[in-house]
Amino acid sequence: MANESFWFLSQITEQNSTIILAFATVALVLATIAVAYFTFVLSNETKRMRLSQLQPEIIVYTSPERQWVNFIDLTIKNNGPGPAHNVKFSVSPNFYFGLKSENKLLKDLPLIKNGISYMGTNQEFKFLLLFLLDYKGQDYPKLNISISYESSFGAKYTHDIFIDFSIFDDLGTENDYIHKMSESLEHINLNLKTISEKLK
Repeated sequence: MANESFWFLSQITEQNSTIILAFATVALVLATIAVAYFTFVLSNETKRMRLSQLQPEIIVYTSPERQWVNFIDLTIKNNGPGPAHNVKFSVSPNFYFGLKSENKLLKDLPLIKNGISYMGTNQEFKFLLLFLLDYKGQDYPKLNISISYESSFGAKYTHDIFIDFSIFDDLGTENDYIHKMSESLEHINLNLKTISEKLK
């Protein structure tokens, strides 16, 4: 009787050990899968953060000059934490920049025509884009600039910038004191010449 009880207990213990071992194996497999998953997620997040720290961001914007408010500058700047490579521009429609009398097409400007091979962080280019008084009494031209560039890792970016110069309409000649002063000085100079000729 004692032997039978011992045999019965040993059978139960053996069965329990098998069940416990099976559960432990399953738990170990699940733990291994969980560790692998979280390692994968962490690796991707680390990679994403590393890429974001080297991501360029080319911005293009217009602004009036501080002293000559009717002169509108165009600024091209890399505002991202990483360098930009192979920066290319496309301009539409045909746009004459600078002083209207100079008759210069924006698409022929070397910076726009040839692009920029490398732009470091915070590097910028600025030049005169438009003289508002050239369009006095006329509609301002419209300008669309398409930009494409790459990161150090080869990621490609493209975006379009639409520029509407009518936002500067309030700057007008009424607010351009320096221009009005220049016109007054020219008028005074002309009067002085007239007086000087009469005195001869």
